[in-house]
Amino acid sequence: MIHRDLAARNVLVDSSYVCKVADFGLSRKMRDGSHYYKPLANGALPIRWTAVEILLSEANEQRFDEKTDVWSFAILMHEIYSDGGTPYPHLSNQVLAQSISEG
Repeated sequence: MIHRDLAARNVLVDSSYVCKVADFGLSRKMRDGSHYYKPLANGALPIRWTAVEILLSEANEQRFDEKTDVWSFAILMHEIYSDGGTPYPHLSNQVLAQSISEG
């Protein structure tokens, strides 16, 4: 299963401070024993938490796998260590995507 939306907003913390991943709206089961998930249609993505290789690929070539979730997890860690700071706070989503494509 690929979550595709790991972010602080999708982590619940109980009274014992146990963290639980939530909001499985973008999660998908990998088809036919495959090691990746390829969307059938274009959909909205959480740009700031999405792996660079997904942002740089054509819509019909996007392949989500455990590595793309690891990228999102790293951004989640950034959120935690910055006390809930937004990733890339000085860039709009459009400028962020262009900056990534330019390296």
